Amino acid sequence: MSDYNQVKLDNGLVVNGQRINDITDVKIESNVDNLSKVTVTFIAKVDGLDNIKPTERYMFTDETEPEDSLTDRETSMQFRDIKNMVSSRGILQMGDLIRLERIGIDLYQYFDISEIYRGKVDYEKFKDVLDYLKITAER
Repeated sequence: MSDYNQVKLDNGLVVNGQRINDITDVKIESNVDNLSKVTVTFIAKVDGLDNIKPTERYMFTDETEPEDSLTDRETSMQFRDIKNMVSSRGILQMGDLIRLERIGIDLYQYFDISEIYRGKVDYEKFKDVLDYLKITAER
């Protein structure tokens, strides 16, 4: 029998003597074999993914203009819809940043992604960034 990870539930989740922080979900499935399956979900900065500067981002470029590119009016309408969703919800979500990027507004460098996942980027902070960058529906 191989060595298994040692998990303790002692003032948080401890795996092999190391406390796991920023946990969002833990699922423990136990059976009669004296072993348990532990599934842990936590927020983390992933080296090589979350620390990429906007200028170093991987991207595919296409020199031709796509046939289904949005008109200025459609882009403005989508921007307003996203801004209204964030306003009514009260917080910025990761999907909002992705939708903004699709219409040409890249805001990743202005927000801490882990704070977005925790629901700590409220509408006012989002609006402050838009105001700072002078981004409006009229662009």
